[in-house]
Parts: sequence; C-alpha cells; structure tokens
Amino acid sequence: MNQCDISIIVPSYNKVAFSRVKELSKDTHLPVLSTGMHPLFIDADFLPKMFDPAAMDSVSIIGEIGLDYRNKEVDRKKQKHIFRYQLEYARTFRKPVIIHCVAAFGDLIEIINDFSDITMVMHRVSTSEEIGRKLLDRGFFMGFGPDLLKNSHKKSRHLVKITPENRIVLETDAPYTRTSGGAIAMPWDLEEVAREIADIRDSSFEEIVERSFQNAMNFIGDAGS
Repeated sequence: MNQCDISIIVPSYNKVAFSRVKELSKDTHLPVLSTGMHPLFIDADFLPKMFDPAAMDSVSIIGEIGLDYRNKEVDRKKQKHIFRYQLEYARTFRKPVIIHCVAAFGDLIEIINDFSDITMVMHRVSTSEEIGRKLLDRGFFMGFGPDLLKNSHKKSRHLVKITPENRIVLETDAPYTRTSGGAIAMPWDLEEVAREIADIRDSSFEEIVERSFQNAMNFIGDAGS
C-alpha cells in the first residue's frame, strides 16, 4: 500500500454509526472501516449484529471499544463483559483494535493482558507516564491528535517524548475533538499536530509524517489490504 491508497479511517461506536459505516462499505474509495461498541453506548441486544461474519468482510478494524468510568454510576461489570466480548471477536476475525479508556486503566490493563496476540492502539491517549509505559510494553500504538496543541494536555505532550517513533499515529477524533481555536478537528489539522510532535521530539516534520503514516499501515496490517 502507498499513501494514496487510504483516504480516511472511519470508526463506528454505536448502532447508528454502525449503519453509516455499513453504507460507507459500499464505497471502494474508503477502504479502512472500523466497527465496535463504545463503552458509553452499550446496546447488548444489537452487539451480535455488529459482529455478524458477513459484516466483518468490509471491516478492517474493531473499535472504538474499551472502558469509561468517568460517570461513577456506570455498570462497570457490564462494560468489562462487553469489552471482553468484542476483544474475543477481534481475535476470531484477526482484526486490530482501537481502544478508548477514561479513568479505567487498571481494569483495562488487566483485561488486555489476556489478549496479547491482538494489535491495539490507544486512541486520544492521555495518561501518566507509568500507565503509558505499561501500554508501550504491551506493544500499543499511541494515538495523538489536536489535544496535543492545547496547553492543558501536558500528559499527552510528555507521552509524545517517551513513545518510540515506530508507535506514534495521528488522529482527529472528529467530530468530538476541538482544535485549540475551538473548531471541530479536521484531517488537515493533523499537519499542525505533526509539526508539534516534531518540535517536541526535536525531529523533522517530514520524518514524523512519513513515520506516522507507516505506523498506521503497520497497525492496520493485512486487515487493511
């Protein structure tokens, strides 16, 4: 694959988004599609339809899936069960996984240790150096986006420094991430993100662009071809 072969990675996260991704699967100009059930949008009855073997033919990635404990009233047991369920499907269909995690890294690391054979990326990563190193030791790719441009995201900036160059990928998390100016993040905003990463790492912009693209290809692997 070369850089012209991919236009965008489109993930789904709930029932409605899954239907849209299913429609996009008919467009051969969008070869990298992802499906999964976000921990804040759990619909256990719909989950088997998401992972119907026929639907998996057009899907390259599972996600975004994971754990989110920011609301203390969430059913953590149910989230963990659904997370494991989806990881089992990722293993069965041999798909890489996009991981979402908020305030739940202890449980997340305990679970992913049972799935060491699956390639994973930590989406919109922002956590402590200790947790970051555990994820890197596990072989995670680390997703950085427009949050990196905000002064409040010091953890993300530090993680950029300690993440090996072959584990950095770029993402927008559009339309849920805003730029430092308050606009919805767009793919072209990743140029500024790449320049910021180059500055933090004392590297060249061209090197970060080329390497992060190759890392994305390595993450997708055979599933995206």
